[in-house]
Amino acid sequence: SYDGGFGMVPGSESHGGGTFCAVAALYLMGFIQVDLASNSRESAPIDVQLLLEWCLQRQAADGGFQGRRNKPSDTCYAFWIGGVLKMIGAYHLIDHGALQEFLLTCQTCYGGFSKFPDDELPDIYHSYYGLAALSLLGEEEVEPLCAELGIIAAAL
Repeated sequence: SYDGGFGMVPGSESHGGGTFCAVAALYLMGFIQVDLASNSRESAPIDVQLLLEWCLQRQAADGGFQGRRNKPSDTCYAFWIGGVLKMIGAYHLIDHGALQEFLLTCQTCYGGFSKFPDDELPDIYHSYYGLAALSLLGEEEVEPLCAELGIIAAAL
């Protein structure tokens, strides 16, 4: 898209979920490599620098990730944006500690994760992506994740 990521339709504002799906598809088809961010001079079907900037700008002051500009941080985007950064070899550029703190504020007393900090009730969608994001962070008690497929690596 014009702002660096991928929108849900051509020419639209970039979105975290759409960007993940586009990058994962390109990655799985072999059009981009895992170290793309450090080898951005290599031929790629995307503007790597613009994508990297867009993704890094999604980490907000509260440590979480927003799916679009001017939106609040949301648990699921810790995976959607984090997964993109993992696939292009730039995950080390985010503030891991701040992201972990954000995710833990979204964990509810019932054990699952909510969309936003201080929401009282968890839901299955945000619980899954909260755990997936913790896996990307290397949380010891969470199985390692295959980012491009969104499944545990042991399932491969």
